[in-house]
Amino acid sequence: MSESFYVIRLRGHLSPYWADWFEDMTLLHTPESETLLYGEIVDQPALHGLLIKVRDLGLTLLALNCVHKQDFLLTLRENTGPDKTH
Repeated sequence: MSESFYVIRLRGHLSPYWADWFEDMTLLHTPESETLLYGEIVDQPALHGLLIKVRDLGLTLLALNCVHKQDFLLTLRENTGPDKTH
């Protein structure tokens, strides 16, 4: 079974302290005072487990998207490259 690549957008900047709690997801702060969690999720039960963690922390979920990994990473690189300032 192939893993799906998800991007979860949360309101506010989540402390890096919580990064380990979200296991294999990457945590990125945006200039818009949001946090992106992104990475591969093996199946629907794993996705639901991740969303339970978001709920348990009292975080505001702004968006959840299943995206094409390479397209997302390319866009991310274009928007956060060395010539960009935040």
